[in-house]
Formats: sequence, C-alpha cells, structure tokens
Amino acid sequence: MNHNIQKQKPRHPDGLHILAIGRVSTLMQNESNIEAGYKYAEQGLAGITDAPLVIKRLGEQSSGMIVDRPTMLEAYSLLDAGWPDVVVMEDVSKSYRNPRWIQAFVQDCVDLDVRVIAPGDNLDTFEENWEVLLGAAAMRHGLHIPDTRRRVRRTATKAFHDGGMVLRARYGYMKLTAQQAKERPDHPENLLIARLPECTKTIQHLRCLVVDQDMYGHPVADWLNDNDVPPGPYVKQDRWQWKHVIDLLRDPILYGLRRFRKVMHQPIFATGKHRRQRNDAPECEHWACLAHMTEAEWRELQAALDNLSPKTRPKSGVDHPRHRVPRSDSVTPHQHATCAICGAFGYPSGDGVVKCKNAWRDASKRCWNHVEVNCELAREVLVDLILARLDRHPQARQALFDAAWREMERQSARSNHRLSELDREIEKLRQQEARLLVAIKDGVKLSRLRDEAEAIRQSLKTLERQRANATEADGMTSIAATREKFDPRTLLLHLARTSFEFADILRRIVPELRIQPIQQIDTGQVRPRAILRIDLGALAHDNNGSGRSQPEFVTVDLFTPPVHIEWLPAVLRVKEEYPAWSYVKIGRHLKIGYMTVKRARDYHKLMDKAGLAEPYRRLRKAPRYASRWKPRSGS
Repeated sequence: MNHNIQKQKPRHPDGLHILAIGRVSTLMQNESNIEAGYKYAEQGLAGITDAPLVIKRLGEQSSGMIVDRPTMLEAYSLLDAGWPDVVVMEDVSKSYRNPRWIQAFVQDCVDLDVRVIAPGDNLDTFEENWEVLLGAAAMRHGLHIPDTRRRVRRTATKAFHDGGMVLRARYGYMKLTAQQAKERPDHPENLLIARLPECTKTIQHLRCLVVDQDMYGHPVADWLNDNDVPPGPYVKQDRWQWKHVIDLLRDPILYGLRRFRKVMHQPIFATGKHRRQRNDAPECEHWACLAHMTEAEWRELQAALDNLSPKTRPKSGVDHPRHRVPRSDSVTPHQHATCAICGAFGYPSGDGVVKCKNAWRDASKRCWNHVEVNCELAREVLVDLILARLDRHPQARQALFDAAWREMERQSARSNHRLSELDREIEKLRQQEARLLVAIKDGVKLSRLRDEAEAIRQSLKTLERQRANATEADGMTSIAATREKFDPRTLLLHLARTSFEFADILRRIVPELRIQPIQQIDTGQVRPRAILRIDLGALAHDNNGSGRSQPEFVTVDLFTPPVHIEWLPAVLRVKEEYPAWSYVKIGRHLKIGYMTVKRARDYHKLMDKAGLAEPYRRLRKAPRYASRWKPRSGS
C-alpha cells in the first residue's frame, strides 16, 4: 500500500484530523501495547498530506466482541460530529473482532467521507479495491474467534482435571497458590483448593439440623449468624442468608466432588455479550481430601432437603415473567425510590408495594425503616407533579411528549407484532383441526387422529386465551390513536407502569426520590412521605433548549390520609370562626359526621401536646412502637 499515491486535503483549518483507534484484549497486556499499536498505525500516515496532523487517540483494554465499548461509542460520536478526516488503526480488528461489525464500521466511515487506513491489513479506502481487502481482513480476523474459543476451553478443562481452575471457594475451603499446594503436607501438589478441617464440625452440625431436626430455611441461617460463623471469603454481605446455606449444602464438593463449567456462556453476536445457560453435564473430578462428609451422608442430606423444600417452586426459565430481562430494567418506582434513613433502594415486598431492601431480615446492614410505598400511588404522584410544572417549561414539555409518543409507538408496534403472530398460529391450528375433523367424518377411525384433534383443540384454546390476555394487557385502547388527541396523563401513567425506557426518563427528571417515614401520633402507624428533586432542565438540555430551569424540591405524602386528619384544617378553620358551635353543628356545616369532627379536635390536642405544627411526626430514629411493624417471616 503506497499512501503517496493519493494525498488528502484537510477539511479543517488547523490541519488533517486523525482518529487513532487502539485496543488490547487481555489484562496481561498494558498501555505500552496500545502505544506500540498507535506508532505502527501512524507510520502509515507518512506522505498522505502536506498539512499538519491533529491526532486524537482512543484506546482501551476490552474484548473486541463487545459492540458498545466506550471508545467505539466515542468514535461514532466524533464521526457524527464530522471531526475526523482519517481513521487509522493497526488492523481493522482494533475496532471490532466480529466481521459483521468490522464491515459496518469501515463502511460507515466511507459513507461519511472519512478515510480508513489499517497498515496491518494493507487497507486504505482511498484505493480502488479496498472492498476486497476489507473482506479478506474481516474474514481473517473472524477466523481467530472459534480457534481461540476452542483453545481456551480445552486448556481450562485440562487445568480443572489437574486440580486447577479454582474460581471461588465456599465456606469450609480455601484457594491455594501453586507454592502453597506444594508446601501443604498430605495434599496433592496440583490441587489448588484445600479443605479447612476446623469447618467440618460446623458443616456436620448443619447436616444434623436438617436431617435430624427438620430445620429448613431462615432458622438455619439465623443459627449460623447467632454463632458468629463467617459466611465465606466471597460473600459480599457479612451475614448468612438461606441462599448461601442451600448453595453450600447442595454442593457435592462436601463429599469431594469438584464440578466445573456448571454454567455455559453462549455469545450474543448482536452485542458481544453472553447469555448464561445451565449446563446439565459439567466437568467432574473427585478428590477424597476435600470431603467434609461421606457421599452417603451427602445424599441423605439431599433427600432431607428435597422433603423439606416447598412443593411449589418459584417460576424459572421461560416461565418466569422476567425471563431474559436485565435486572437493571425496571418500571417506576423500582430502582428509583430510596430510603431516607439508609439510602438503599426500595425492593418489592408484596403486591405492588416496595420497602427499603435493608429492612429485610437477610440484609447485612439492617435498617429499621419498614414503611411500604404503594407503587401505583407513587406513579400517579410523579406524573401529576411533572404535568403541573410542564406549562412553565415548554421545551421540556415538548421533549417529554416526543419521548413518550415514540415509546408508545414502539410498544404498539411490539404489541401488534405479537398479536399478528398469535393470529397466524391460531389460524394454522384451526386449519389443522378442520382437516382432522373432515378425516374423522369420512370414516377414519384411528384413535390417534382423535387424540391429535383433541391436542390441537387444547392448544387452540390456550392460544386464544393468550391473545385475549395480550389484547387486555395492551392498554392502548384508552389512549388516542393520534398524537394531537392523546390524553397526556393517561399516556404517561401507562408508560410509567409498563416501560423500562420511560422509567429511565423519569429518573432523569426526578433524580432524587427519598422515602421519609412519618408517624401518625394517635395510632403509631408509620406512613411514607416522598422528598423529590424535580429537574425539568434535564429534558430541556437534552432538547438543546435555552434557559435551563433550576431543580425544585417537593415534599408530598404517598398515602391517603385518615378522614379525621384530612378534615382537620377545615374543622379548625370553622371552629375558629364559630367558637361556640358544637361538634354536630360543625359536622353539618362541613357535611361530615360529628365523630369525625370530634376525632379531628382530639388529634389537634395530641399535636399541641407533642409540640407539632403538622399532623405527623418525622422519624429520624426507630420508634419505640410502630403499628404493623412487628417481626414477620422474611422481614
């Protein structure tokens, strides 16, 4: 490749803008490897211009299979902004390893009139046959993927059977270095994990608790915590949870059987990430020196656990409603509302309610705040507060409605696609059913045909039920079909209930949503109060608007107040205007019962006695008594 053939004129007055991309794959490589790649690539720039070179370098340590790497996102951002004249890299695999994305990146650069130079692949998009060279380079780099995968797998498998590949050690075991394994007496020198003899007594006692005393669940974890048994070196929390106990007791390493590759990681070529799948046939190797119990004792323990475990297990796999949904995806107020006492997120604690995750019994940092927030009420409050302020910020209003409408269109498209699939499946089954019925009427008396017809009929009922449920859950019928006529509140509430993307928008508008516990002074009941920071300027900024608004702090109660507290201001106002009026007369004037008036007056006396100016006491420490806060199973 001779870069002196075609010189390039810069598009910028300060010189020719060069974007240099570098990457290393493994942690063993360091910045010097990236620097060497830069120098090699930049040698190919000699003679391509007489103007000064303005070079910007982007490099990182990451897998080339990852699509949304920070450097590549920044590179695309610079390309969209028109900054580079030339993209240079040692070879095209420094952008991506997947041939699919190598081709896309280089072609995107060419579409934007940006030259690509990769000396290691003899590639220059200013040459006539650059497509041929790009295809050959992409194929060459793509061939390394399966070869590397096979090499890594066979090396890891051999290392496991030789005693290595110790990833994490459970309670009762410790990882060893190669030197420690050689120096340890009566221990195989290649085995890089060792049993801790001092833990055998505890593990055997756990077995007795389950097998002999039928103890199951959190009481076993509580026994370990009460006796200050450390949960193991790799447990993030400093307390045992039942999950930690069950994982330990179910592990066959307790009788010396090591397992490897229990989970397989299948690549997702669209993103470069991986999907975890359970491996029913992992690699196994037995080491007698690792046993805390015999195999017979372990199998007796498994039978006891099976007998004590709940017969109805939680849904998993494709049956789980959040199958293949990332944990970071959630609707409002999940992963949004935080505890004002400890700062932790609220976790679901029932049907449509959340409470502080540290209030659960298994939390390592226990929080006394057990107040629960109704999710639907929180969504309504958020939407109403935002809508009430949008009229003062027209640019934020436009940005929010644009984003909401785009999300609604995406939801509608997904819903229509799903309904179309169900319609096709239903029509196909109806045709099959019709053909079988004709065959049966014509005198065919095979019982197999009747069984097949019955199976099709049951499948048809299931699909029709799924279609009815999908239509009912669509939720779009109450929202106008045109953008000019839709009801903003209805649309925003629907998206707040269903859309992960809209939840991210709400988190930007309301970056702070703290749940403060407040206590009713006559009953001791603790209720949630929200302290919000609303920043509509986040939307205006995203929409390139001027005059960014200042954040606003708002306090609002997330509950329906009792009747006597709701009418308290009105009762006090009437009593002040007409001091001689009785409870009955005040009640008639306000059109409420006289007992409501009496309870309101009594509550006001309690407020005066407690020195409070508002009906609720703000809690900063655990109250001595809180209605409905007595200990429950799991909390």
